[in-house]
This record gives sequence, C-alpha cells and structure tokens, in this order.
Amino acid sequence: MKRTTLLSIISTLFINKVLGECFSEAYDYPCCDPSNTNVLYVDSAGKWGVENDGWCGISEENIPSPAENTECWAENFDYPCCKKTTTKIITIDSNGYWGIEDGEWCGLPEGTVYEKNPYLCWSAIYGTKCCENEDTPVSYTDEFGTYGYENGELCGIEPASSSTTTETGESNCWAEVFGYPCCTTSTNIYVDDTGRWGYIHGEWCGIVDILPGNWSEPTDLPPLEVKKEIYSSNFSGSYRPLNVVLPPNYDKNKQCPVLYLLHGLGANESAMVEQFMGALSIPADLANRNMAKEMIIVSPRVNIYKDGVEDVPVGFTTEYLSGFDNFIEELVGSVMPFIKQKYNVLTGRENTAIAGFSLGGRTALYIGYTRPDLYGYVGGFSPAFSLTPIKDSPVYPGLFPSDKDFKINDSDLTPLVTLINWGDVDDIVNPYPAIYHRILSENNQPHISIEVKGAHHDDKAFTVGLYIFVRTLFGQLDEE
Repeated sequence: MKRTTLLSIISTLFINKVLGECFSEAYDYPCCDPSNTNVLYVDSAGKWGVENDGWCGISEENIPSPAENTECWAENFDYPCCKKTTTKIITIDSNGYWGIEDGEWCGLPEGTVYEKNPYLCWSAIYGTKCCENEDTPVSYTDEFGTYGYENGELCGIEPASSSTTTETGESNCWAEVFGYPCCTTSTNIYVDDTGRWGYIHGEWCGIVDILPGNWSEPTDLPPLEVKKEIYSSNFSGSYRPLNVVLPPNYDKNKQCPVLYLLHGLGANESAMVEQFMGALSIPADLANRNMAKEMIIVSPRVNIYKDGVEDVPVGFTTEYLSGFDNFIEELVGSVMPFIKQKYNVLTGRENTAIAGFSLGGRTALYIGYTRPDLYGYVGGFSPAFSLTPIKDSPVYPGLFPSDKDFKINDSDLTPLVTLINWGDVDDIVNPYPAIYHRILSENNQPHISIEVKGAHHDDKAFTVGLYIFVRTLFGQLDEE
C-alpha cells in the first residue's frame, strides 16, 4: 500500500519493450493528459501521475520549465504538490500553504486563490482504486486508511483520520476506521494511542466520551463556593485578582488536585466562571457521579505586563499578546505559590492541570509544553494563533521558534493527557487548532483532538472540550 508498490509492479513488467511516444505505454500504463503535470512518483523509468484512479506517465516535454513552474516546496517534507487549482487552502504554517487532494496533504503555491474541491479517490496515490460499494467490509488497515475487496481486488474505503468529529448529542464512532464498533457502555478495558477501548459481546469496541446532548446544569448538586482572591504579583509589582472554584462540600482538611483555567482575548478572571461556560457545573456534576475527581479550579487574570507599562489596548497586536506570553512567569512565580499557601492542594504534575479557551488555550498549550515538569494535563479549547510561527505574519513570530519545537524532549515528562478541540465553523481561530493537532502528530506527541460539529468560537466548543478534559484528569481513566 505504500509508494514503493508501483516500483515493484513496474520492475516485473516487460522492461525490454521499446519506448513509444509515451514511456509508460511500455509498461502497460497510459499517458497522462498533457495538462496533467503534477509528478507524484519518480523512478528509473520516468515521472508518474494519477488520472481516473490509475497511474499514468508524464512526458518530459509536458513538464513546465523551472521558469514556468513554482518549486514544489512540499517535497522537502515528503508531501506532493497539489495539482488542481480548485484545491482549497486548509491550513497555513511556517512552511507554507497546505491543501488536501485524494485524502493526502499537499503543498500549494503562494499567491493563488483556491476554491473547495471534494475528495477524489484518496487511495489512488497508493496504487489502489477506491471501493464503489459503501457497504464493503473492512479487510485491512494501515497508516493511510482502511481497505476492502471488490471483485477480488483490493480497494480503498476511507482515509485514516486521527481527529474525531462530534456534535453535542451525537457521537462519531472513531473506532469504525479500525474495523470495530463503538461501545454502548463506558467501562474502560484498555487504552492506546488511538483511544479508549471496551469489550462487549466478545468484541473490542471504542469508547466515545462526549458532552451528552441532554446534559443540563444539575439542580441537585450541593452548593459550591466561588471565592475572589487578591494576591501579590512578583512580575508586575501589583496586587491582582483571581477566582477559586471550590468543589461542593469542600473540606479544607482534604487535599485536592488543581486545574488552572485561562481566559481569552479581552476577558478577565471572571470569564471562565460565568454560569453558561460550565466550569461551575460540569466538573462538580461529573465528580458527583464518580466520573471525575473532585478538584479546585483557579481562574486567574492572564494578560500581565511589567510595572510601568500603561494599559495596553485589546487587539491582535504584538504588544497586547505579550501580556499572555508573560503569564508563564506569573503563574509559576506568584499564582501557584499563593494557591499552595492558601489552600490544601495536592502538588506534583500528576495533580496539576492547565487549560484555557482561545488565547488562553494557546497560552495553556505553551505553558504545558514548556514546563511539563509542573503540569501533567494540558488542554487547549479552540486555541488561538501564534503558538507556532505563521508564515509572513506581521503580528507575531510564534511562541515556539518552529513547528519542531512544539514537543516534549524528555519522554518521561510527556503530558499524561493533552487535548485540543475546536468548532468546525469557528471563523475566529480556524485553522490553527487543526494545525496544532497536525504538528503534534508529526512530532509524535500523544494527544486527543476533537472537532465539534456545528460549534463556533463559543461556549458549545468550550463545554464539549471541558467535559471530556475533566473526565481524563488526575487518574480518573485508570479507575474506570
């Protein structure tokens, strides 16, 4: 199923045939249309493309000269160049512009306007036609997708995907791509890089955790307390506020783990404890049902500047964003010591989580991956731009110098859980959450990624992310 398949096929054909007008005819492959100059594979015979779900030969005379053709920068990263001008730009990172054709990432030349184009046959690039019958059973799975057999021939069913699409009230069965159903219970048996697995009726099944569609704020919970605290900041030399959410029936003699929850652009320490955001109800309700650990939630004011800096206007500017960048020093140097001194909290990375929404989500990812010795659980809910460099950005070069730096170098400090989620119709931060998901995948960093169907940059995306994240915290999954 890999690209070397074509080479092995060609080497067994009639090598001594005399080349005709097009070299590929000597190997029983047709010539590509002269307008098709997208080279997908090169071997000793020549250059190859794909047309009508099959390989074809590209004549040298049809390939534009270097002066006529933009260099395929994507080949430096082992990806092909996009071949259709109708391909849509899906993501932008420090390397360039990316699209998807036939189920695979491809590089786009800059300076061209692209329109959306539906998937063609994703498996053709691997030398296999696509299945025609939607009900064809899965017979084989590899890193590129799932395959079945039709008329005795292998065919592609679905490209591999490491992202789960959910809609509040509906769950997409991620396990089906591996040929398994999803469970009807949440009893955990086994966990691997793909997800959580159960075992029902003699068969493995995938466990899907989503915010139930009929979930509403419970009315039978014991009252919880939100305390407004004032602490002294070593970074700014001033006194600053934060909110502390104590679990129902809080016992000051009982130690609790801590979740630091960060707000986004133009907000403050009160944004995350608004009733509709779910931080006052979701963790408490899950803990009440033994589906999560009791925890203390700390919601600080994030953007902070050195003493003497005047009020910085809210906006997507380097100066304003620097206030979020500074928070790593504030959190470690002032906020966490204050919470430890004031409350009876468990310490250590296994008892400490950090998450946030929008710019807070981007900041939480940065802090979690910069100080993995302190935070064992990291969540980015609709995380905003500039965590990694944005090509030609006049605003910000990125908190991490390059995509390759967004990772944990010491495998012993890999976060116990990293979660990134976003709304599929979010027109504020997309496509950056998906970019972060792709970068973590390319850097071999374990994580959970969830695209929430129908969610914007709003509380719907946030509450789904918070619900699933809280379900994973502080060893809860080990007990299910």
